[in-house]
Amino acid sequence: MNMKRHSCPWRIYLSLAVCVCVAAPLVAPALARQGEGGRGRRGRVDWIFVLDTSASMRGAGGSRDIFDKVKTALETFINSTESGDSVTVYTFDRDTALRPTVQIVDESDRAALRRQIRELQATGDRTHTGKAIRDALDRARELRARGEAERRTPSIVLLTDGIEDVRGIPNPVTIPSNVQRIPSSQPYIFYVSLGDEHDPQLDEFVHNPALQGRGEVLRDPGAANIGSLGDRIRAPVEEAAAAEATPTPTPTPVHVNVEVEPIRLDFGEVRAGRQSARQTLNVRGDTDVAVQLALEGSAAGVTLAEPSGPIALKAGASQAVSVRLAVADAAADGPRSILIKANVRDDTGRLPPDAVIKTGWAEASLSVVHVPLWRTLLWWLAVALIVLLVALVAYCVSQGALPWELWQRFRERHHLVGELEVLNPRPAQAEQAYIDLKQLELSRLALSTVVPDGAAGADDAELEGIYAGGAKGVRLRRTSGGVRVNGAEVSFADLYDGDTIELGDARLRFNWTDHDRPAEAEDGLN
Repeated sequence: MNMKRHSCPWRIYLSLAVCVCVAAPLVAPALARQGEGGRGRRGRVDWIFVLDTSASMRGAGGSRDIFDKVKTALETFINSTESGDSVTVYTFDRDTALRPTVQIVDESDRAALRRQIRELQATGDRTHTGKAIRDALDRARELRARGEAERRTPSIVLLTDGIEDVRGIPNPVTIPSNVQRIPSSQPYIFYVSLGDEHDPQLDEFVHNPALQGRGEVLRDPGAANIGSLGDRIRAPVEEAAAAEATPTPTPTPVHVNVEVEPIRLDFGEVRAGRQSARQTLNVRGDTDVAVQLALEGSAAGVTLAEPSGPIALKAGASQAVSVRLAVADAAADGPRSILIKANVRDDTGRLPPDAVIKTGWAEASLSVVHVPLWRTLLWWLAVALIVLLVALVAYCVSQGALPWELWQRFRERHHLVGELEVLNPRPAQAEQAYIDLKQLELSRLALSTVVPDGAAGADDAELEGIYAGGAKGVRLRRTSGGVRVNGAEVSFADLYDGDTIELGDARLRFNWTDHDRPAEAEDGLN
């Protein structure tokens, strides 16, 4: 009995020892991970990928087609990013194109980045590497200037398959000129050489003393081992990030998410010196915040005309914003692809410095065109013709006549009217004594042509149709000798119904029914 009582504790101790031995290998890794402090101890990384999109990456000019392999490797790299990291994607060929920086919060952010990368195309005709490095360094400086900068590590990864080619590019940015832009601390720069041609300028830049050993050149012709380069790039950066991280746990940051819809806006053709048509952008935030729209990307000559000020958002409510672009007079013709970003403004200082801000953005496209002078003149001519046509229709309606009837009236307004009756010498045939002036359809008539031969002698006068103040008339003008109207010698006179005209021995009467001579005109003639 005594032996059994004393053997029982021994068996218990043995069982506990076995359990500890079995559980130790399982628990130790978890404890080790916990001891590392998670992301809070390692710090965050701002990844800036600068990707060559010249056509050689797609196999143009006899090079190897590596573009799809490079995009797949970038997607794999993005899958391994952790919450709190940020990712910026630049592409470059003749110029640089910036995609918005994405703050990694959850899997949806990684998915958005993967979609960006899958849509990339390699069609450029030049390789402006110096400009790409300059823009990447500027972006690293901007990211470094944010809150909690001491716990963030910017890292630039440049992927290209050839040497710099800036032929035909005005005022190109050289690679060596970027040395002066390198800050005293940060960022890390990785030059991933993917082609058979290796750019010695990039070698010198990455190994420049200004980088203080924070640069590395990775050779991978044909992207044969591109999938394994991610670990080589990540290791030194994450080691540096861990060294810079504070030893205390990082509090959970405040998240501000801003979304915009739609993510693409097409402004169509916009003439230089004009503004585009308005497009509507719906902006939504998950907290009360103010945002300011801004343009990024290849916006040369294009500015944001509307809205000009900040937009106040209420948590969970969508705000419709009218967006309008302005194109400068000197803007070059051609298409533009511009990012419209909804940047958070914190004028009141309510947001903490370490707030994680997810910026909303939309891609805007437009084409700048200059209209030739002849097209402008043609347009104004068309406008003038339309105005004249409208005026003609209105005039026709007011006159109660068709256009050709009005034209006929216009042609006939200076035609002679009335009738001449030859009184002396009287023609042999009675009907020859009457001359219908209207039927002649003339605007002028010499009287010597309608009287019997020789009767007028050396005297002659001309009848002329006149039109003034909307009324027609007939005027006599002496052309030779002496001419009398109603017995009075005249040089010229307006004729009325019943007036008699004398030229030599010829005598005629002007008949025009309902056009009697006014009293004042008769006094003047007498």
